[in-house]
Amino acid sequence: MRARSSAGGTLRPGHAGRDLSHARAAGFSAADLRHFFAGALVSPVLTAHPTEVRRKSTMDREMEISALLERRERVQLAPEEIEASDEQLRRAVVTLWQTNLLRRTKLTVLDEVANGLSFYDYTFLHEVPRLHCVLEDRLNEGDEVAQGELASFLRMGSWIGGDRDGNPFVTAEVMRVR
Repeated sequence: MRARSSAGGTLRPGHAGRDLSHARAAGFSAADLRHFFAGALVSPVLTAHPTEVRRKSTMDREMEISALLERRERVQLAPEEIEASDEQLRRAVVTLWQTNLLRRTKLTVLDEVANGLSFYDYTFLHEVPRLHCVLEDRLNEGDEVAQGELASFLRMGSWIGGDRDGNPFVTAEVMRVR
């Protein structure tokens, strides 16, 4: 995606700029689209099941490796930096390799919640503001009358820790408010 953008290629399907261009081509003005977003509600709901929860320590190591590889791809490194990057990558892979994939203790509701919250950090907290800004910038292009802030249309939801059908450790006592 980065190579296509930097080479001046066409925007991919699902890209906010392309989608707004299609809406404008279909006759929707920036004001129409702003009105739409003012009343829209997108509410992704995170859920978890005990068999699906991965250890946060494992996910953290995978994200560390991903960040190291991304940096190597995006930044032109000097020879000594490449050597240091190789060492960091080796350490991260060894740490992942030595991280227990299975828990030695029973999974708790708080484990599910902590795991779910880690997804916010990996995805939503980085991407939602970027998406919102892209939409706002595209709607502000060329239409000075309709310029301004885009209404918030995203509300996060969660069912993590609230399912009594999948986690044998979620009992009436756990769910009781103290």
